[in-house]
Amino acid sequence: MKSGNFWLWTIIEECLKQAGVRRRSYIRNQPIYQLAKDWNLAFEGQAGIDFVSIKPDRVQCQIVPVFYWPVEDLDRYVKKTTHVWTHSPMHTESLPKFQAFPKVVYIIRDPRDVAVSYHRFANNKFHKWFFATKAPSIVAHQEWGIHILSFLIAQSSLKPHIIFYERLLTEWDQEMDRLLAYLELDLGSRKRKAVRAATSFTAMQPKNKLHLAKGLAYGWVRELDAKQRAAFTDVHDTVLKLLGYPMTDAEAEAGKMPRMPTDAEVTAAVPNLWTIDRLAGTIFG
Repeated sequence: MKSGNFWLWTIIEECLKQAGVRRRSYIRNQPIYQLAKDWNLAFEGQAGIDFVSIKPDRVQCQIVPVFYWPVEDLDRYVKKTTHVWTHSPMHTESLPKFQAFPKVVYIIRDPRDVAVSYHRFANNKFHKWFFATKAPSIVAHQEWGIHILSFLIAQSSLKPHIIFYERLLTEWDQEMDRLLAYLELDLGSRKRKAVRAATSFTAMQPKNKLHLAKGLAYGWVRELDAKQRAAFTDVHDTVLKLLGYPMTDAEAEAGKMPRMPTDAEVTAAVPNLWTIDRLAGTIFG
Protein backbone atom coordinates (compact mmCIF):
# COMPACT_ATOMS: atom_id res chain seq x y z
CA MET A 1 0.00 0.00 0.00
CA LYS A 2 0.95 3.66 -0.61
CA SER A 3 3.60 2.63 -3.12
CA GLY A 4 2.18 4.38 -6.16
CA ASN A 5 -0.47 1.73 -6.81
CA PHE A 6 -3.12 4.23 -7.90
CA TRP A 7 -0.66 5.89 -10.24
CA LEU A 8 0.39 2.57 -11.74
CA TRP A 9 -3.25 1.49 -12.05
CA THR A 10 -4.05 4.68 -13.97
CA ILE A 11 -1.00 4.34 -16.22
CA ILE A 12 -2.01 0.83 -17.24
CA GLU A 13 -5.62 1.91 -17.75
CA GLU A 14 -4.48 4.72 -20.03
CA CYS A 15 -2.16 2.36 -21.95
CA LEU A 16 -5.05 -0.04 -22.53
CA LYS A 17 -7.28 2.84 -23.59
CA GLN A 18 -4.72 4.26 -26.03
CA ALA A 19 -4.08 0.78 -27.45
CA GLY A 20 -7.79 0.35 -28.13
CA VAL A 21 -8.16 -2.64 -25.81
CA ARG A 22 -11.82 -3.33 -25.02
CA ARG A 23 -12.35 -2.67 -21.29
CA ARG A 24 -14.18 -5.32 -19.27
CA SER A 25 -15.17 -4.91 -15.62
CA TYR A 26 -16.55 -7.42 -13.14
CA ILE A 27 -17.57 -5.03 -10.37
CA ARG A 28 -19.31 -2.57 -12.70
CA ASN A 29 -21.69 -5.36 -13.69
CA GLN A 30 -22.62 -6.28 -10.12
CA PRO A 31 -25.77 -4.86 -8.44
CA ILE A 32 -23.67 -3.24 -5.70
CA TYR A 33 -22.01 -0.91 -8.19
CA GLN A 34 -25.19 1.10 -8.79
CA LEU A 35 -25.13 2.01 -5.10
CA ALA A 36 -21.38 2.23 -4.63
CA LYS A 37 -20.61 4.53 -7.56
CA ASP A 38 -22.05 7.44 -5.59
CA TRP A 39 -20.25 6.64 -2.32
CA ASN A 40 -17.71 9.14 -1.06
CA LEU A 41 -14.61 6.91 -1.09
CA ALA A 42 -10.87 7.60 -1.10
CA PHE A 43 -10.65 8.72 -4.73
CA GLU A 44 -12.77 9.31 -7.78
CA GLY A 45 -13.97 6.14 -9.52
CA GLN A 46 -12.81 3.78 -6.75
CA ALA A 47 -16.07 1.82 -6.71
CA GLY A 48 -15.61 0.90 -10.38
CA ILE A 49 -12.16 -0.65 -9.95
CA ASP A 50 -11.84 -4.44 -9.89
CA PHE A 51 -10.00 -4.75 -6.58
CA VAL A 52 -9.34 -8.20 -5.14
CA SER A 53 -7.81 -9.79 -2.07
CA ILE A 54 -5.87 -12.96 -2.85
CA LYS A 55 -5.14 -15.34 0.02
CA PRO A 56 -4.21 -19.03 0.16
CA ASP A 57 -7.75 -20.03 1.08
CA ARG A 58 -9.87 -17.50 -0.81
CA VAL A 59 -10.21 -14.66 -3.30
CA GLN A 60 -12.55 -11.75 -2.63
CA CYS A 61 -13.65 -8.85 -4.80
CA GLN A 62 -13.76 -5.69 -2.71
CA ILE A 63 -14.78 -2.07 -2.64
CA VAL A 64 -12.54 -1.12 0.25
CA PRO A 65 -13.42 -0.61 3.05
CA VAL A 66 -17.15 -1.29 2.82
CA PHE A 67 -17.87 -4.24 0.50
CA TYR A 68 -16.36 -7.74 0.36
CA TRP A 69 -17.66 -10.65 -1.68
CA PRO A 70 -16.16 -14.10 -2.42
CA VAL A 71 -14.99 -15.01 -5.91
CA GLU A 72 -16.14 -18.60 -6.28
CA ASP A 73 -14.84 -19.23 -9.82
CA LEU A 74 -11.58 -17.36 -10.38
CA ASP A 75 -11.18 -18.35 -14.04
CA ARG A 76 -14.66 -17.02 -14.76
CA TYR A 77 -13.88 -13.84 -12.85
CA VAL A 78 -10.69 -13.25 -14.87
CA LYS A 79 -12.64 -13.56 -18.13
CA LYS A 80 -14.96 -10.78 -16.98
CA THR A 81 -12.29 -8.18 -16.25
CA THR A 82 -9.37 -6.58 -18.05
CA HIS A 83 -7.35 -5.14 -15.20
CA VAL A 84 -7.32 -6.02 -11.50
CA TRP A 85 -5.74 -4.24 -8.50
CA THR A 86 -4.56 -6.05 -5.36
CA HIS A 87 -2.45 -5.34 -2.29
CA SER A 88 -2.04 -9.04 -1.51
CA PRO A 89 1.39 -10.58 -0.84
CA MET A 90 2.59 -13.73 -2.54
CA HIS A 91 2.48 -17.12 -0.81
CA THR A 92 3.20 -20.60 -2.12
CA GLU A 93 -0.44 -21.62 -1.75
CA SER A 94 -1.61 -18.39 -3.40
CA LEU A 95 0.61 -18.84 -6.47
CA PRO A 96 -1.98 -20.71 -8.60
CA LYS A 97 -4.47 -17.89 -7.96
CA PHE A 98 -1.98 -15.25 -9.11
CA GLN A 99 -1.14 -17.40 -12.13
CA ALA A 100 -4.78 -17.21 -13.22
CA PHE A 101 -3.92 -13.69 -14.38
CA PRO A 102 -1.80 -13.78 -17.57
CA LYS A 103 0.29 -10.77 -16.50
CA VAL A 104 1.24 -9.37 -13.10
CA VAL A 105 2.81 -5.93 -12.56
CA TYR A 106 4.30 -5.22 -9.13
CA ILE A 107 5.41 -1.81 -7.85
CA ILE A 108 8.03 -1.20 -5.13
CA ARG A 109 8.63 2.08 -3.27
CA ASP A 110 11.11 3.15 -0.59
CA PRO A 111 9.55 2.03 2.76
CA ARG A 112 10.35 5.36 4.40
CA ASP A 113 8.25 7.18 1.80
CA VAL A 114 5.58 4.50 2.08
CA ALA A 115 5.32 5.10 5.82
CA VAL A 116 5.18 8.88 5.42
CA SER A 117 2.50 8.57 2.76
CA TYR A 118 0.42 6.12 4.82
CA HIS A 119 0.65 8.33 7.90
CA ARG A 120 -0.64 11.27 5.89
CA PHE A 121 -3.45 9.19 4.37
CA ALA A 122 -4.46 7.70 7.72
CA ASN A 123 -5.01 11.18 9.11
CA ASN A 124 -7.30 12.40 6.33
CA LYS A 125 -11.06 12.72 6.66
CA PHE A 126 -11.81 9.56 4.67
CA HIS A 127 -9.74 7.32 6.93
CA LYS A 128 -11.02 8.94 10.11
CA TRP A 129 -14.61 8.68 8.88
CA PHE A 130 -14.38 4.91 8.41
CA PHE A 131 -11.96 3.95 11.16
CA ALA A 132 -12.37 6.79 13.69
CA THR A 133 -8.76 6.46 14.79
CA LYS A 134 -5.79 8.75 14.64
CA ALA A 135 -2.81 7.30 12.83
CA PRO A 136 0.10 6.31 15.07
CA SER A 137 3.50 7.91 14.67
CA ILE A 138 5.52 7.06 11.57
CA VAL A 139 7.14 3.69 12.21
CA ALA A 140 8.78 0.91 10.21
CA HIS A 141 6.74 -2.26 9.74
CA GLN A 142 8.21 -5.65 8.88
CA GLU A 143 5.39 -6.27 6.39
CA TRP A 144 7.03 -4.09 3.72
CA GLY A 145 10.08 -6.35 3.38
CA ILE A 146 8.07 -9.56 3.64
CA HIS A 147 5.67 -8.40 0.92
CA ILE A 148 8.49 -7.58 -1.50
CA LEU A 149 10.51 -10.69 -0.75
CA SER A 150 7.41 -12.83 -1.28
CA PHE A 151 7.29 -11.64 -4.90
CA LEU A 152 11.04 -11.81 -5.45
CA ILE A 153 10.99 -15.42 -4.27
CA ALA A 154 8.17 -16.22 -6.70
CA GLN A 155 9.83 -14.57 -9.71
CA SER A 156 10.78 -17.76 -11.52
CA SER A 157 7.26 -19.19 -11.20
CA LEU A 158 5.14 -16.07 -11.62
CA LYS A 159 7.41 -13.93 -13.83
CA PRO A 160 5.95 -10.59 -12.71
CA HIS A 161 7.00 -7.28 -14.21
CA ILE A 162 8.53 -5.29 -11.35
CA ILE A 163 8.61 -1.49 -11.37
CA PHE A 164 10.31 0.84 -8.91
CA TYR A 165 8.26 3.93 -8.11
CA GLU A 166 11.41 6.07 -8.09
CA ARG A 167 12.52 4.94 -11.55
CA LEU A 168 9.04 5.50 -12.94
CA LEU A 169 9.27 9.09 -11.70
CA THR A 170 12.73 9.82 -13.05
CA GLU A 171 13.12 7.47 -16.03
CA TRP A 172 9.63 7.57 -17.51
CA ASP A 173 10.49 6.73 -21.14
CA GLN A 174 12.68 3.75 -20.27
CA GLU A 175 10.13 2.38 -17.81
CA MET A 176 7.32 2.82 -20.32
CA ASP A 177 9.36 0.90 -22.89
CA ARG A 178 9.70 -1.97 -20.41
CA LEU A 179 6.05 -1.88 -19.33
CA LEU A 180 4.63 -1.75 -22.86
CA ALA A 181 6.89 -4.59 -23.96
CA TYR A 182 5.68 -6.72 -21.04
CA LEU A 183 2.02 -5.87 -21.70
CA GLU A 184 2.57 -6.50 -25.44
CA LEU A 185 1.09 -3.12 -26.35
CA ASP A 186 2.32 -1.00 -29.24
CA LEU A 187 1.87 2.74 -28.70
CA GLY A 188 3.31 5.36 -30.97
CA SER A 189 4.81 8.65 -29.84
CA ARG A 190 1.49 10.54 -29.82
CA LYS A 191 -0.30 7.92 -27.73
CA ARG A 192 2.60 7.63 -25.30
CA LYS A 193 2.48 11.39 -24.77
CA ALA A 194 -1.26 11.12 -24.15
CA VAL A 195 -0.64 8.49 -21.46
CA ARG A 196 1.97 10.66 -19.79
CA ALA A 197 -0.25 13.75 -19.87
CA ALA A 198 -3.24 11.90 -18.39
CA THR A 199 -1.19 10.32 -15.61
CA SER A 200 0.94 13.26 -14.55
CA PHE A 201 0.66 14.39 -10.95
CA THR A 202 -0.79 17.74 -12.01
CA ALA A 203 -3.51 15.95 -14.01
CA MET A 204 -4.43 13.41 -11.34
CA GLN A 205 -4.04 15.25 -8.04
CA PRO A 206 -6.87 17.83 -8.34
CA LYS A 207 -9.46 15.03 -8.59
CA ASN A 208 -7.81 12.79 -5.99
CA LYS A 209 -6.53 15.08 -3.25
CA LEU A 210 -7.17 12.58 -0.44
CA HIS A 211 -5.13 9.88 -2.16
CA LEU A 212 -2.39 11.92 -3.82
CA ALA A 213 -0.31 14.37 -1.80
CA LYS A 214 3.08 15.20 -3.33
CA GLY A 215 4.17 12.56 -5.85
CA LEU A 216 7.86 12.80 -4.97
CA ALA A 217 10.69 10.37 -4.28
CA TYR A 218 12.79 10.29 -1.11
CA GLY A 219 10.62 12.78 0.75
CA TRP A 220 11.65 10.94 3.91
CA VAL A 221 14.86 12.96 3.94
CA ARG A 222 12.77 15.98 4.90
CA GLU A 223 9.96 14.23 6.81
CA LEU A 224 11.84 11.87 9.16
CA ASP A 225 14.16 12.79 11.99
CA ALA A 226 17.44 10.97 12.68
CA LYS A 227 15.87 8.59 15.20
CA GLN A 228 13.09 7.58 12.81
CA ARG A 229 15.54 7.03 9.93
CA ALA A 230 17.68 4.82 12.15
CA ALA A 231 14.60 2.77 13.06
CA PHE A 232 13.82 2.15 9.39
CA THR A 233 17.41 1.16 8.72
CA ASP A 234 17.32 -1.29 11.64
CA VAL A 235 14.12 -2.97 10.41
CA HIS A 236 14.69 -2.86 6.65
CA ASP A 237 18.49 -2.86 6.39
CA THR A 238 18.71 -6.18 4.52
CA VAL A 239 16.01 -5.45 1.93
CA LEU A 240 17.04 -1.82 1.42
CA LYS A 241 20.58 -2.94 0.59
CA LEU A 242 19.31 -5.85 -1.52
CA LEU A 243 17.32 -3.45 -3.68
CA GLY A 244 20.02 -0.78 -3.75
CA TYR A 245 17.99 1.93 -2.04
CA PRO A 246 19.92 4.90 -0.57
CA MET A 247 21.06 4.30 3.00
CA THR A 248 22.04 7.90 3.75
CA ASP A 249 20.69 11.39 3.12
CA ALA A 250 23.57 12.07 0.75
CA GLU A 251 22.75 9.02 -1.40
CA ALA A 252 19.08 10.00 -1.50
CA GLU A 253 19.84 13.62 -2.42
CA ALA A 254 22.20 12.38 -5.14
CA GLY A 255 19.26 10.44 -6.61
CA LYS A 256 20.55 6.91 -6.10
CA MET A 257 18.10 4.56 -7.83
CA PRO A 258 17.04 1.07 -6.68
CA ARG A 259 17.69 -1.99 -8.82
CA MET A 260 16.46 -5.54 -9.24
CA PRO A 261 18.58 -8.14 -7.41
CA THR A 262 19.44 -11.52 -8.91
CA ASP A 263 17.95 -14.73 -7.52
CA ALA A 264 21.35 -15.57 -6.05
CA GLU A 265 21.47 -12.20 -4.27
CA VAL A 266 17.99 -12.76 -2.83
CA THR A 267 18.95 -16.21 -1.53
CA ALA A 268 22.21 -14.93 -0.07
CA ALA A 269 20.55 -11.97 1.64
CA VAL A 270 17.60 -13.96 3.02
CA PRO A 271 18.66 -17.59 3.42
CA ASN A 272 15.49 -18.67 5.23
CA LEU A 273 13.03 -18.15 2.39
CA TRP A 274 10.58 -20.61 3.96
CA THR A 275 10.06 -18.21 6.87
CA ILE A 276 9.26 -15.37 4.48
CA ASP A 277 6.71 -17.55 2.73
CA ARG A 278 5.01 -18.46 6.03
CA LEU A 279 4.92 -14.83 7.16
CA ALA A 280 3.51 -13.69 3.80
CA GLY A 281 0.56 -16.00 4.37
CA THR A 282 -0.41 -14.00 7.46
CA ILE A 283 -0.26 -10.47 5.98
CA PHE A 284 -3.60 -8.78 5.24
CA GLY A 285 -4.11 -8.53 1.51
